[in-house]
Amino acid sequence: MPDSLAARKVTPWFNRQSVRYIANGLLATGVHFLVLTFNLKVLGWSSAGLSNLVAALFGITSSFMGSRYFVFQGSREPLLKQIYRFFLMRKLNK
Repeated sequence: MPDSLAARKVTPWFNRQSVRYIANGLLATGVHFLVLTFNLKVLGWSSAGLSNLVAALFGITSSFMGSRYFVFQGSREPLLKQIYRFFLMRKLNK
């Protein structure tokens, strides 16, 4: 089955780590926003702070998983070491 023209044009972009990094950040932001909206609108939580805290945990988790398995695909570090580094870098960037 031949590849579509769109797939041939998009695939080389995702071979670049910087593009995967940006895509991962956008996806994590989307997860955060969707969980926040779900908590406030569907579940009817009255506390925006609590809703945001839970949404942030989902966003951060999706960011970490995306970084580990999508952005930095060649990494062979143990999971716990990567978790430590991930949160250390987040703390240093604030």
